[in-house]
Amino acid sequence: MRIHRIFVENLVSHQENISLDKDTSRYLIQVLRCKSGQEVQLFNGMGLQCNGQLQIYNRKEATVCLTSCILLDRESPLDIHLVLGISKGERMDTAIQKAVELGVKHLLPLQTEYSVVNLNAERAEKRLQHWQGIITSACEQCGRNTLPVLHSVQTLNDWLAQDRPAMSWMFSPQSRQTLSSQARPEHGVSVLIGPEGGFSENETRLASANGVTAINFGPRILRTETAAIASICAIQTLWGDLG
Repeated sequence: MRIHRIFVENLVSHQENISLDKDTSRYLIQVLRCKSGQEVQLFNGMGLQCNGQLQIYNRKEATVCLTSCILLDRESPLDIHLVLGISKGERMDTAIQKAVELGVKHLLPLQTEYSVVNLNAERAEKRLQHWQGIITSACEQCGRNTLPVLHSVQTLNDWLAQDRPAMSWMFSPQSRQTLSSQARPEHGVSVLIGPEGGFSENETRLASANGVTAINFGPRILRTETAAIASICAIQTLWGDLG
């Protein structure tokens, strides 16, 4: 039987029993159809993973009796920052979900000139909550015990003005530089992926003037979610923990 993994923020190793909140209890009992005595696995997003037995009291209330706890690191040796142009609904969700599964440690939604979705402060906050949920669910599924950092929505100017990894790459079919010709990113790397319409000429020039290297990623034009997934796979295969 599959052991279900659940994120519990207040999980600590010295506990014997931990009460689950109503939403988590309802999800385990009513959605996953778990039973009392069933083994579950909890993690706190900071490296701690615990196994235990589920104890169900009613349809909305459950606890876990912890049987073992361990600090377990499944993080990539590469510090990858994905700077992702905001795209519509499922495309953005898919890119974030797969980036988490592939080991990205930082995710930053980028408002660009060609972004179809324009977010005011209220909408941005709601989207961040939604994307945080996707990150958490992806960690539950893929076995990561440390949650990637989700940064606030920013513009390209905002992002370029702040501290970031010394190596920053964006993909351009006009570039003669390839990914395999780059040096290993010893101190992390930022990967810029544009929205559906890509980056504007002005944004491309601005990024280049601020130390972002254009990389040729093949002869075909990729959708935004495909570009994010494919580039992270390639980087992790060359220098990370894939392959």
